[in-house]
Amino acid sequence: MTSEAKPFIISIDDEVNILKLIEAVLKSEFTVSTFSDSQAALASLTDGEKPDLIICDINMPGLDGFELHEQVRSLPSLRGVPFVYLTALGDRDTFRKGMQQGADDYLTKPFTASELKEAVNARLERVDTLRSSDKAKLLIRTLDGANISAGNESIQYEAKKVIELLLYLIVNGETARLSTLRRELWKKEASENTIHVLINRARKAFDDLAQFNFQDESINLELSAAYSWDAEDFENAAKAAIKSGAYADIERAIGLYKGTFLPGFNAPWTEQQRSHYDSQYLKLLGLSAEVAPNDASRKVAQRRLEAFLGD
Repeated sequence: MTSEAKPFIISIDDEVNILKLIEAVLKSEFTVSTFSDSQAALASLTDGEKPDLIICDINMPGLDGFELHEQVRSLPSLRGVPFVYLTALGDRDTFRKGMQQGADDYLTKPFTASELKEAVNARLERVDTLRSSDKAKLLIRTLDGANISAGNESIQYEAKKVIELLLYLIVNGETARLSTLRRELWKKEASENTIHVLINRARKAFDDLAQFNFQDESINLELSAAYSWDAEDFENAAKAAIKSGAYADIERAIGLYKGTFLPGFNAPWTEQQRSHYDSQYLKLLGLSAEVAPNDASRKVAQRRLEAFLGD
């Protein structure tokens, strides 16, 4: 971490011996606060205590780890805080539910000191990298390629669908029904489990830059940073140019079109968007040829239009 102070970790477990072990393993590098009562931990967090990372058991009396995690994520100041499950429940269903909750990591008991330290350091280093970069804006590049970056760091994603999901939600007002996603992002309607896997991958890729939240069979996107998206910039410029009809506006909009939208991506929605941007570009090329101020400009515009149609 870049701060001189030790990172602050909260550990929550109803087994006092586990809390003592976690504190013993981490105290040389971190400031550790422990809670054997999940309700007390939630009260402390609600009152404004903000850790750099939370380690939490799942099977606890009163308020279990899943419920606590959901409550923590509802607090705006804590949405970007890494949440690590540490539990004796190692079955697949529990693991999958933990990932669907948006957990950053999942460790099972018994654990080794090195496993715990590795998990904690990995999550903190990831957050520190994002916070130390220029996060004022996400840079989204989807014309003639596919790249999303925050500051100087390129966002790493496990599947193309992660980018399609993010952009689909941005275009559709940041909320979508899961039933609609099944049709729009897959050639064949996807299963609920496939969607959950995709959302977990998206959460992992964007970390505290974007939250993907479930509610009433819908998914909602909450961006923690402003963004600049080349396709959106092109569309806005194209609409303005078509409305104004001014040659300078048309040429500016044409210059923003760098190439095919998300080449190599094949979701039904993506193909529809690709056709939409191509149609806008084609209209601009035609307008440029019509309103060009002189013969030389008109010939250039006509050749450009013919070349695009020839592709």
